[in-house]
Amino acid sequence: MKTIIQVPVEKKLRDEAEAAAYDQGFSSLQDVLRLFMHKFANGGMSIMFADEEQLSPRAVHRYEKILKDMEAGKNTKRFTSVDDLMNDLNS
Repeated sequence: MKTIIQVPVEKKLRDEAEAAAYDQGFSSLQDVLRLFMHKFANGGMSIMFADEEQLSPRAVHRYEKILKDMEAGKNTKRFTSVDDLMNDLNS
Protein backbone atom coordinates (compact mmCIF):
# COMPACT_ATOMS: atom_id res chain seq x y z
CA MET A 1 0.00 0.00 0.00
CA LYS A 2 1.34 3.46 -0.86
CA THR A 3 0.89 6.60 1.19
CA ILE A 4 1.55 10.28 0.66
CA ILE A 5 3.77 12.32 2.97
CA GLN A 6 3.37 16.07 3.00
CA VAL A 7 6.15 18.16 4.50
CA PRO A 8 5.83 21.94 4.56
CA VAL A 9 9.06 23.62 3.42
CA GLU A 10 9.98 27.00 2.04
CA LYS A 11 9.46 27.22 -1.73
CA LYS A 12 13.05 28.37 -2.21
CA LEU A 13 14.37 25.26 -0.44
CA ARG A 14 12.13 22.99 -2.51
CA ASP A 15 13.22 24.66 -5.75
CA GLU A 16 16.92 24.43 -4.84
CA ALA A 17 16.58 20.77 -3.84
CA GLU A 18 14.70 19.98 -7.04
CA ALA A 19 17.38 21.67 -9.16
CA ALA A 20 20.09 19.74 -7.29
CA ALA A 21 18.19 16.48 -7.89
CA TYR A 22 18.02 17.14 -11.64
CA ASP A 23 21.70 18.17 -11.71
CA GLN A 24 22.62 14.83 -10.12
CA GLY A 25 20.60 12.81 -12.64
CA PHE A 26 17.40 12.15 -10.72
CA SER A 27 14.14 12.45 -12.62
CA SER A 28 12.43 14.21 -9.71
CA LEU A 29 12.83 15.40 -6.15
CA GLN A 30 10.47 12.60 -5.13
CA ASP A 31 13.02 10.04 -6.38
CA VAL A 32 15.64 11.55 -4.09
CA LEU A 33 13.27 11.46 -1.13
CA ARG A 34 12.28 7.84 -1.84
CA LEU A 35 15.93 6.80 -2.05
CA PHE A 36 16.74 8.67 1.15
CA MET A 37 13.84 7.14 3.06
CA HIS A 38 14.64 3.62 1.80
CA LYS A 39 18.32 3.86 2.81
CA PHE A 40 17.49 5.48 6.15
CA ALA A 41 14.79 2.93 7.00
CA ASN A 42 17.07 0.00 6.17
CA GLY A 43 20.02 1.28 8.18
CA GLY A 44 21.99 2.23 5.09
CA MET A 45 22.64 5.70 6.43
CA SER A 46 22.66 7.51 9.71
CA ILE A 47 22.19 11.14 10.54
CA MET A 48 24.19 13.12 13.06
CA PHE A 49 23.52 16.67 14.13
CA ALA A 50 26.25 18.79 15.64
CA ASP A 51 25.77 22.19 17.15
CA GLU A 52 28.17 24.82 15.97
CA GLU A 53 29.08 27.36 18.55
CA GLN A 54 29.20 30.91 17.28
CA LEU A 55 31.28 33.30 19.31
CA SER A 56 30.54 36.99 19.35
CA PRO A 57 33.16 39.23 17.73
CA ARG A 58 34.07 40.44 21.22
CA ALA A 59 34.64 36.88 22.46
CA VAL A 60 36.70 36.02 19.36
CA HIS A 61 38.91 39.05 20.02
CA ARG A 62 39.27 38.08 23.69
CA TYR A 63 40.26 34.48 22.86
CA GLU A 64 42.73 35.64 20.21
CA LYS A 65 44.37 37.90 22.80
CA ILE A 66 44.52 35.04 25.30
CA LEU A 67 46.20 32.79 22.73
CA LYS A 68 48.76 35.48 21.84
CA ASP A 69 49.51 36.06 25.52
CA MET A 70 49.95 32.32 26.11
CA GLU A 71 52.29 31.97 23.13
CA ALA A 72 54.31 34.93 24.40
CA GLY A 73 54.34 33.59 27.95
CA LYS A 74 52.39 36.60 29.24
CA ASN A 75 49.79 36.28 31.99
CA THR A 76 50.69 32.63 32.54
CA LYS A 77 52.28 30.66 35.33
CA ARG A 78 54.22 27.42 35.29
CA PHE A 79 54.49 24.95 38.12
CA THR A 80 56.86 22.07 38.68
CA SER A 81 54.56 20.17 41.00
CA VAL A 82 50.92 19.80 41.92
CA ASP A 83 51.72 21.07 45.42
CA ASP A 84 53.14 24.31 43.97
CA LEU A 85 50.02 24.72 41.84
CA MET A 86 47.70 24.10 44.78
CA ASN A 87 49.64 26.50 47.00
CA ASP A 88 49.31 29.20 44.33
CA LEU A 89 45.59 28.53 43.89
CA ASN A 90 44.99 28.67 47.64
CA SER A 91 46.99 31.82 48.22
